[in-house]
Amino acid sequence: MTLINYLRLLKSNLQIILFNKKISLGSKYILCRTACLVNDSIPHLNFKIPVYNIQKMRIDGFFTILTNGKKNLLPILHINFFHRADIAKLFLQQRNICFFNKAPEIFLIDSFAELVDQKFISLNDNSFFFSNYSDVKNEIQSKYKCIGLLDSNCFFSEYLLFFKKFRQLYPQTPVVYFLFPKKLETRELFLKRHNYLRDILPLLQNEIEDFYFYDIPEKIVNHAQQDDFPYHYCDDVYKYVSSKIKNVIDAKKLNLTKPHQFNND
Repeated sequence: MTLINYLRLLKSNLQIILFNKKISLGSKYILCRTACLVNDSIPHLNFKIPVYNIQKMRIDGFFTILTNGKKNLLPILHINFFHRADIAKLFLQQRNICFFNKAPEIFLIDSFAELVDQKFISLNDNSFFFSNYSDVKNEIQSKYKCIGLLDSNCFFSEYLLFFKKFRQLYPQTPVVYFLFPKKLETRELFLKRHNYLRDILPLLQNEIEDFYFYDIPEKIVNHAQQDDFPYHYCDDVYKYVSSKIKNVIDAKKLNLTKPHQFNND
């Protein structure tokens, strides 16, 4: 990692700490555990309050931190174990994760972390993080043990544990969940994991109050232009996602978005 990228990441870490402080003092915020499906939809919504995203924190990790009430004390120097600075920044999000006394206005979540992210546990203590295995360097084995993906047979129980705890802490916060489309995926492992998630989410919706679950219609799913990654989509998908979020915001009468500016020319 270059010195410039390293300094930028240290700056990002400070910004996250200051952002957390702002929320702890009472600022309104939107809680996210979202990857590109929702992240690339958010610009369509024109939010006027801060978005607090912990993109890679898998649901079992959320539950551990929420239950223990302790910080996940990952050494900041371990940003050097990542191939890219943008991925190391997601490590910093996990390092600084907080559940605030003030409830989020809405919780946006998608399936990507449970679908693909693996758990790494420190060899020295109980700290942990989640990442795609291809995003970390081999040297990470000197500090962490990879224990793999979340067992798909545990999807329902882990989600239920977390969301029941979440509801105790934030009884009024609506949850909006998006399942990543599988249409462009060809790998059998991830197709099976998608199907497991698709099966349990309606059951979860019956158990958790104010839980909105959306499965993207396959007919609108296509690749992003000049991008063959199976989880980057055409703009119709992001417009669909943003419209569903907007529907929940309007139904709950949440004041989260700025009015769109119209050009009178």
